[in-house]
Amino acid sequence: MKQKTLVVGLLLVVFILSVGSANAYIWKTGRNDATITSGYVDISDTLTLSDYTVPSASVSGVVKLPTSIENLTFMRFNVSNAGASNLSFNLTVNTKALNASTWVLDGTQGNITKANYVTASGDVSLENITWAFEASDQCNLTLYLVGEDMTLNTYWLNQNLVMKERDISTPTVSNSKSSVTSSWTVNDSINITNSWGINLTDLVVNVTYPSNKVTNGTGTFTVSMDNDTTLERYAQYQKRGPYIYRVQITTDGTSYEIEITLRSPETIRSIVDWSLDTSADVYDDYFDTLNYNNLIVELNDHEEDWGTGSIILDDFTVMTSPSGNVWTFSWVIPSTPVTAPGWHEQVSYGLPNWIWLLFVTAVVLAAIYVFYTKKPAKKSGKKK
Repeated sequence: MKQKTLVVGLLLVVFILSVGSANAYIWKTGRNDATITSGYVDISDTLTLSDYTVPSASVSGVVKLPTSIENLTFMRFNVSNAGASNLSFNLTVNTKALNASTWVLDGTQGNITKANYVTASGDVSLENITWAFEASDQCNLTLYLVGEDMTLNTYWLNQNLVMKERDISTPTVSNSKSSVTSSWTVNDSINITNSWGINLTDLVVNVTYPSNKVTNGTGTFTVSMDNDTTLERYAQYQKRGPYIYRVQITTDGTSYEIEITLRSPETIRSIVDWSLDTSADVYDDYFDTLNYNNLIVELNDHEEDWGTGSIILDDFTVMTSPSGNVWTFSWVIPSTPVTAPGWHEQVSYGLPNWIWLLFVTAVVLAAIYVFYTKKPAKKSGKKK
């Protein structure tokens, strides 16, 4: 029984640790992420377009390119005749007929090149090769593509790259826009997929970091990718976070309300921490009368939990617009109890009673003095 309990306990611990680990690796989208908007690629590949087996039938297809036809240094369609008789074929690319019944002797090959495409007024700015082919006998149609340092087109980048971000450290609120105390470290994943049917060599992607960066990560990544493969690269860097935009105070001498507006270069959801140091210069001594006993903290009119030392706020969301980040801190100073004045402090006939008391005392003492000093002395002597 003890052994079973131990096993269950260990499994529970493993589960809890795995959940904690998963939460530590939450990838987010919709941030001011690092982006890839440019890159280059080399191609040297042979594509089988058709094992042609039905004479005089038309076959067709599309080859999507990560660049434009113009950037290719070599594009050649090859018709291989492995049969026992001569054959003729017709090839159309991007609606342009590149030949008219070209003959290929048995055991030989026929070729149509990029030059034929240009001569036929083919559009070299296109980023796909849409082809149609027919032949009088069985043959094989292949396409050879070669190019170096060719600019990657935007469509390929958008379709084959996915950027996500996770937090390595926690963003905090700084007291000024220029301060780097709010910066935090993030790690961006760059997921690259090659599924367009072409092997890519020396694929170079350039990483651009957002405007609120503090430091840059890796500037470029160079990889080689066969068709139907996926790989991942990482870019770690620091970003500037939220800061205090405006501080205002409203008070009648007893009730106080401090309004602090934050601003952020980007929306940061449910992870921002703020240790509000009430003695900081940015608050201009507004918190000197702070009363923790009845302090109320609100974010956009919704009451928030807080902790002491000065004021600790955890795991909240900061929006880019100041209007979405209005914090109010309100409290009341307890009034000093008013005590009724004693009898000697009360006023009678325009004077405090203690003065009247002194006056009466003086009069009484004067009367006693006069009485004793005016009293006749007793006569002495014997009676005759």
